[in-house]
Amino acid sequence: MGRRDSRALASQLKRLIAHLLKWQFQPRQRGASWRKTIVDARFVIGEASGVLRARMEDEDYVSKMYPSSCRQARRDMDDESIKLPDECPYSLTQLLDEDFWPDAAK
Repeated sequence: MGRRDSRALASQLKRLIAHLLKWQFQPRQRGASWRKTIVDARFVIGEASGVLRARMEDEDYVSKMYPSSCRQARRDMDDESIKLPDECPYSLTQLLDEDFWPDAAK
């Protein structure tokens, strides 16, 4: 497994989490570009080699990616009144499920 491939996978996962957070916490801003980004990230992750995918299945992998994803989502949302969860609200299974689209936060 190359270091570059590992970093690329981490980058896609962070991007996916950030966009799902925006999807859930800013439902009025949802658009085709967010949907495309989510679909594309899932596709790229799904195409990763078995070794890279196995690394993602480590329980802590998503947790380690979450703080960076959360910071990115906060920067993109530019709304300090939105409270994001302290821990990733999505399981790895949900993140990779093409039919999973989180409901709007209440």
